Amino acid sequence: IQGGMFHGTALGVDLRFDGHVTAREIARALAVDPGIESTKHAGHLGPIDGSGAEKIQVGEIRVGRGGDGSGQAWIWAVLDNLTVGGALNALALAAPWLGP
Repeated sequence: IQGGMFHGTALGVDLRFDGHVTAREIARALAVDPGIESTKHAGHLGPIDGSGAEKIQVGEIRVGRGGDGSGQAWIWAVLDNLTVGGALNALALAAPWLGP
């Protein structure tokens, strides 16, 4: 977690892959999740942008190579820690255990 404030949290996620990946491939994979939304203003995304949002807001996606030749990606995202980070996340985690 990079920074937090009441209602908003920003995070940087470092991912490693067996092979090369592109930012477009990662964006497509993230777009499938209904709880994630890409933003158009990736360069200006901060914790306040996540405040009040019901989805994780994904900003910049950078790709490269790890030191061992593996694929590497870095994702910048923000979320509201009371909705996505708290209540909605708790419901999503509990859903498989609660049944239909």
